[in-house]
Amino acid sequence: MLKLMLQREQELKSLPLLQRAFGAPFLDRRQVMYQLHLRVVREFGLPDSTVEVLQNTQYFYNRCDWNSYGSVVCA
Repeated sequence: MLKLMLQREQELKSLPLLQRAFGAPFLDRRQVMYQLHLRVVREFGLPDSTVEVLQNTQYFYNRCDWNSYGSVVCA
């Protein structure tokens, strides 16, 4: 399920609205990522506390590679 959640996160990151949010000079990128993770968690019907898993995937899912842009590429 985590792999599907990470794929959904990547899909959402590619949306124009998110791209604008990441490019905005006065927005907190961490808060944008938190809201993105919260959306993914809720779409999968999981409790909000599951956001911590998405924020720390390197500890929970070791088959993913992190590219230089901070994105996850899963096998």
